[in-house]
Amino acid sequence: NYAICHAMNTKHAQITPTLSLPLAGGGNVVIRDMQSADIPAVSELAARIWRAHYVPDIVSAEQIEYMLPRVASREVFAEQYADSNRKFWIIFSGQQPVGYMAVIKKPDGWFIDKLYVDNELQRTGLGLALLSHCMNTLKPEQLMLRVNRKNIKAINFYFKHGFSIDSLDVLDIGGGFVMDDFI
Repeated sequence: NYAICHAMNTKHAQITPTLSLPLAGGGNVVIRDMQSADIPAVSELAARIWRAHYVPDIVSAEQIEYMLPRVASREVFAEQYADSNRKFWIIFSGQQPVGYMAVIKKPDGWFIDKLYVDNELQRTGLGLALLSHCMNTLKPEQLMLRVNRKNIKAINFYFKHGFSIDSLDVLDIGGGFVMDDFI
């Protein structure tokens, strides 16, 4: 198993700013900084998205249940939220959170740690809205991420928006599981 890493030189990116936009099918969405009061809702959203998106085609249900408490629990989100090298945004449809994004400041640029949209609302522009908001807020020279090599929808999204594969990585995360990603 291999992982791929994506890096994007943002000097050539053609992404427009988005803070509020119409939602396909009606309504509007709003992106804002995550607040500590949002942590329970974002943790629940993460679990719902992960279980629906990753199982069974990308990773097993057992791996998801192993990973969720380690990367998407309320406690983990609270710890990460307190880290000054991280930024979190939430996208709302009405009062309902429908996606979120988190980035980490690294010495050579920013790293996308999380970019998730409710499965029923994927391919409606919400992922691009979050990515655009990140780009316009941080104006990073380089934006990197890791994505599971079987996550074809996400890989195609990142390719479409100027990312390229830099490397492969298989990371042992314990419990007999690995993250098999592009970087």
